[in-house]
Amino acid sequence: MKQPQRIVILGAGFAGVGVARELIKQFPEADGCRITLVDQNNFFLFTPMLTEVIGGEVDENSIVTAVRSLSPRVTFEQGRIDRIDAAAKSVTITVGDGEPGVPATQRVLQADHIVVALGSVTNFHNIQGLKEYSLTVDTVEDAVTIRNRALALMERADEEPDAGIRRELLTF
Repeated sequence: MKQPQRIVILGAGFAGVGVARELIKQFPEADGCRITLVDQNNFFLFTPMLTEVIGGEVDENSIVTAVRSLSPRVTFEQGRIDRIDAAAKSVTITVGDGEPGVPATQRVLQADHIVVALGSVTNFHNIQGLKEYSLTVDTVEDAVTIRNRALALMERADEEPDAGIRRELLTF
């Protein structure tokens, strides 16, 4: 009897989740493949809606979905990816943050196929000071930080002379 293919997908963003869904379609029988999805977060973030979170039009909980609810055929591993060994067809991950009483542990996942879908990182193009003084919009925390900062600026504008003019400029 042939063993099912072991497929490890690194990253639970649009690409990783999309690959997992397509594999489920391509291998409809449960023994067709074993899919493991790995990400440091236990949720899928619908990033196009981050700007709506900033504007207060959408609650931040409305743009995240539990990755574990993707499919019973997909095993989810929450952890940080430490090493990809293509030759050995393995991925080393660290599970846990090493909180007091909960030590971080390393685990090695063996695979027949490894899909790397880790997303992107902001490129600041080596512009001096840009990284330190800019606000990125990559996470829910980023969106909430920007929203809170905008609200604080509007509150401050209300307390200062000519607040009405400034408030109109801030809300335009």
